[in-house]
Amino acid sequence: MTAVRGWLALLSGLALVALLVGPAAAYQVEADSAGNSIYVLLINENPSASFDSVSVSEDLPGFVSSATASIVPASVPAQGSDLAAVDFDVGAVALGSTGDLTLTVSGNAAGQPVEMVLTVPLTVVAVAPVAQGVVGQGV
Repeated sequence: MTAVRGWLALLSGLALVALLVGPAAAYQVEADSAGNSIYVLLINENPSASFDSVSVSEDLPGFVSSATASIVPASVPAQGSDLAAVDFDVGAVALGSTGDLTLTVSGNAAGQPVEMVLTVPLTVVAVAPVAQGVVGQGV
């Protein structure tokens, strides 16, 4: 039982905060565009365990032609934070097309595997705003 309590405390100590609008709204992207970016602020609220061996993977909707994790910290210190980013390109697609870009942030904390999944809804529009999102919105 102590091991379960410790594991739950470890998981509750790690937080993933995205600089995105909430799940009800979609991140707008332009058709046939390159260099779109999504930034994710990784916050480790655990007082004693760093979040190590961080990796970011992505599952792409059909209209996203490529994506690359451009910023991936090696670790996030205990009670610290760091930034991750994914850059992606959108192919030629009809306006109004929608799909989810799913990001998975994986790593280890106190020797235990930790994985957080963030779903980013995308909508293709004629002209997308230069900057979108909400600073500090939790997932």
